[in-house]
Amino acid sequence: MKSNNLTQLFFLLSLIVFLVSGCDEGIAPRPEAIDLGFEGTISFIGEWPEGVQRTHIVMFKEPLNSADDFTILNIRYIGSEIPANSTTYDYNTSDNFLEAGLEAGDYAYLAVAQSFSPALSLVRSDWVVVGIYSNNPDQSPSTLTLPANASLDNINITCDFTNPPPQPPGKNQALPSY
Repeated sequence: MKSNNLTQLFFLLSLIVFLVSGCDEGIAPRPEAIDLGFEGTISFIGEWPEGVQRTHIVMFKEPLNSADDFTILNIRYIGSEIPANSTTYDYNTSDNFLEAGLEAGDYAYLAVAQSFSPALSLVRSDWVVVGIYSNNPDQSPSTLTLPANASLDNINITCDFTNPPPQPPGKNQALPSY
């Protein structure tokens, strides 16, 4: 009889814990989740260089002040591979190769980069920046601010192969001719 009372007591305590922890908002509906991210169009002007192995849109949290800043710890987003010889490419951060913790806040560098290396690499010298997110006439990078609980539209980037943007530090070889 004693074990039956203990079983009932355990069941009653478990039920109370379940009800208390699961009903913090009563029967109110949960708020609809809004994906945090951004989307836009990448436009390519001119002829794609020969030998491009891959093209991605990449976002870094901190500025690229040296080749040492080009690390997996600084990368917050890598978009899916952009097909070679595209003239335009629509992207959305919900379609990604790597999304490493997008959070509301400022991001220092959003760029389209191309690699001529057959292997996927995180070595800065293997990548050429062909377009950046910029609101500045000199094509210097603009900070992208992601607001909480919102997705940004029209984060567009132009890649002009005849007039590439300034390269971040760490590119120790000559740029391919465009």
